[in-house]
Amino acid sequence: MFHGKIFFDRETFFIFVALTKTKNKMEVDTLNILTNVFSGLAFPTAVCVALFWVVFKQNKEIQKSIDENTKVLTELSAIIKTFIK
Repeated sequence: MFHGKIFFDRETFFIFVALTKTKNKMEVDTLNILTNVFSGLAFPTAVCVALFWVVFKQNKEIQKSIDENTKVLTELSAIIKTFIK
């Protein structure tokens, strides 16, 4: 069973778990290393990739709308020119 304490570091806003009843200090060190790697590297990388994907998808949709609007404006311009003549 897990027995631990949760500490909150105000400067970095990370929650670290310090195990109090482990038989091996290596388990605590490994857990701390994995927690630090995940919170400091893996999670921000995953968020950056997800945000890149969202921006990429939105950019494609915006470009499609711009192309459609350009086509419509070109057609309207031609119609207006025929009425002016």
